[in-house]
Amino acid sequence: MKLMLPLAMQKIPSEGLRTLTHSFICGGIAGMMAALVTCPIDVIKTLRQKTLTGAERSLTSSMPASESYKDIIRFLVAHPKSSFSGVGPRLLRIPLGMATMMSGMETTKWAFEWRRQSR
Repeated sequence: MKLMLPLAMQKIPSEGLRTLTHSFICGGIAGMMAALVTCPIDVIKTLRQKTLTGAERSLTSSMPASESYKDIIRFLVAHPKSSFSGVGPRLLRIPLGMATMMSGMETTKWAFEWRRQSR
């Protein structure tokens, strides 16, 4: 991947488009990593909120309805797949948002630098 990205970037003629493409790809990869790392933390938060609000059990009836973090973490250690419940929608939402934000910021920065240099 490290060698393929620079070769692909050389085929894009415009420097502005290269900046947009590069920042979009890097932002998407960063968003994907962030979504994977934070998913177990979000599951713990959601389970804790579910018990505090007194929500009824839904499809996740095997998950504990406990008020202690210790019980929730003990359950997630025993059932590691449960730590990543809901990872699919997160992998769609977060990387796309992060890629859009990073490409917008970097392209805007490039446009301001280009305008300043052309004066």
